[in-house]
Amino acid sequence: MILKKKHWTVAALVFGFLFGWLFLHQDPAFAEETKAEPKSPEKVFPKEASSDTNRDGKPDSRQYFGSDGKIIKVEADTNFDDKVDQWAYYENGKLVRVEKDSNYDGKVDGWVKY
Repeated sequence: MILKKKHWTVAALVFGFLFGWLFLHQDPAFAEETKAEPKSPEKVFPKEASSDTNRDGKPDSRQYFGSDGKIIKVEADTNFDDKVDQWAYYENGKLVRVEKDSNYDGKVDGWVKY
C-alpha cells in the first residue's frame, strides 16, 4: 500500500503530536506539578430551589437551605392558585412542624408538630 503525500503529512502530524505529548509527560518538572495534591473545592450549596409539580410553568413549591446544605423550610401552593398555603419547617434536616391554610384565606388554620 502506497500512501499519497497528503496521507504522509497527516501521519507525520499525528506522530509529532503524540511524540510531543509523551515527551512533555516525561519532563520531571511536569511530573512534580502533577504530584501536587489538588485543592479540594469548597462545598457550595443552593440557598433555594423550586419545583413545578403540575407542570404549568409556575413553581408550586420552594425549598430553602441553610449554609450547611440542609433543608430548613418548604413553602407549597397545594391548590395551584399561586399563593402559598402550606409551610414545613426543618431543624438539622428533620421535619419539626407543618402549618396549613386549609380554607385558603391566607391565615394558618392548622399545624402539626413532630
